[in-house]
Amino acid sequence: MEASNPEPRFTLSALAHDADCAGCWPESGDTLRVRLRCAAGEAARAEVCYRSLYDHVGPYRSVGMAMALSDGVSDVFEASLTLPDYRFRYYFRLTNRAGEDLYYTSDGAMDRPPEEGSCFFYPCINPADVPRAPEWAKGAMVYQIWTDRFFNADPRNDPPGTVPWGAPAGRGVEYGGDFAGIVCQAGYLKGLGVQAVYLNPVFASPSYHKYDTADYTRVEDCYGGGEGLKALVAALHGAGIRVILDAVFNHCSNRHPFFRDLVEKGAASRYRGWFLPRGFPVDEEAVNYDTFAGLVREMPRWNTANDGVIDYLCGVAEFWTREADLDGWRLDVADELNHRLLRRLRERLEAVKPDVLLLGEIWNHAHRYVTACQLHAVTNYKFRTAALNFALQKTGARDFWNAGQANRMYYRTSTYPLLMNLLGSHDTARFATLLGDRSAAVALCALLLAMDGMPMLYYGDEVLMEGGADPDNRRAMRWDLTQTPEAAEIRALMAFRGQSECLRKGSLRLVKAEGGLLAFSRETPGSRLVAAVNFGPEAGLETPGRQLLGNARTRVGRAELPRNGYGIWEDESWSG
Repeated sequence: MEASNPEPRFTLSALAHDADCAGCWPESGDTLRVRLRCAAGEAARAEVCYRSLYDHVGPYRSVGMAMALSDGVSDVFEASLTLPDYRFRYYFRLTNRAGEDLYYTSDGAMDRPPEEGSCFFYPCINPADVPRAPEWAKGAMVYQIWTDRFFNADPRNDPPGTVPWGAPAGRGVEYGGDFAGIVCQAGYLKGLGVQAVYLNPVFASPSYHKYDTADYTRVEDCYGGGEGLKALVAALHGAGIRVILDAVFNHCSNRHPFFRDLVEKGAASRYRGWFLPRGFPVDEEAVNYDTFAGLVREMPRWNTANDGVIDYLCGVAEFWTREADLDGWRLDVADELNHRLLRRLRERLEAVKPDVLLLGEIWNHAHRYVTACQLHAVTNYKFRTAALNFALQKTGARDFWNAGQANRMYYRTSTYPLLMNLLGSHDTARFATLLGDRSAAVALCALLLAMDGMPMLYYGDEVLMEGGADPDNRRAMRWDLTQTPEAAEIRALMAFRGQSECLRKGSLRLVKAEGGLLAFSRETPGSRLVAAVNFGPEAGLETPGRQLLGNARTRVGRAELPRNGYGIWEDESWSG
């Protein structure tokens, strides 16, 4: 007999389990991680009951589920299930505050354990479906460099019309920065503690920004060419720093020879299926073809579902990964790329370099792209929005925390160390300008660097460079600002993050969120740190031990944080 519908002991519309994606995924060859969502505060206990999919008579095993996330609207419970034959049948049992049980199944909520056919199924764990990522990238601190704007060490390769360093930024302005300049500053980068450098596009292009590639086989001579790129990678590797290049595979320049062939030959072009024309002849004035953002005629979009395009772009990435010993690629406009390209690119690049990183530029939720066979990591602009609102006191500490929890609900737990948290990039105004307060900007950097994920700093962020909307956010690096007290504070925070295993890989747990004060812990079996920031009036916090960094005033187990205060403490009694 089928179980009857239950009385409304829970908010039934809030119950959710996705037997795929961020609701269910394999952790290893025989272990499955499952999640259940319910309305916040309603479940006192949650457990999952499971057995082998092909065991029709044995008892169900049961394992308690821990609350993994809560954003004030929903609670998410998680548990791991292990079976030697890696084939799963399961259902959930929830207990409310009154001690009443409810069973959640693939056929909805029930008031008694379900029949076999109403259970959720995970038919088989295939080894290729287990999420994996380069170990070096988990929690790694990344530093973004616009080569032309960082440091000019070789004036001989300056492009015509190079402007003096520090001249106002503008569209088309070039300052002469080059790979040799980055090599000159390798010691500076190492001192910051960064684990990886991400370079804006370096391939031949008619524009100053290089996001319209005309020739993927040639590195810009004004940067140092292909040999200069190889020398840069070797130098940074020598300093223990990985190198990630920008892959602009969504579109190219209208000067690319394949697009020129299409314009000249129309429907007879061998590249007819490589782009997305809306008719023939291709008219660059009328722009009767798809482009970047649907607006930029100089940037026609590749048809990334086309096998020829996929093979061509994968070949570009393979060649330079091998030729220059690259460690990863940041895929521009990754959420417009066809999934077939992403899967093929991942497969082919891992054959060249097994620990290569594929990072996608995606401004919204990206769970469809972060899978075992597509991207490893994505930009986390949701963090930027929430962090700036918190620092500007538009929202409080609890709002910031809840926003982060809500965002995490879209991702597998294994993705958290690979969410690239950022406060700014070449596409945004500088956060120091947006805040208008240097002490608040330092505290915001402390928040970024103490959180989990991959913190990314855009060149000059560490010295609180100013800059409004594009192109003002792309000013030449202010090396004079490296001597300011604020730069010294941020440099100390970065160096600490760079050497702290706990901040790189530790779990994240809320300690306190009240008003403008947020405190959280980072924990590994061997270490526990507590970090706090305060963007409101002076506030107090119980602290676990020795203060390592920050402007908080600590006395015997308690700290006072002024407005824009921050601190990191070591829990010396922690045993894991």
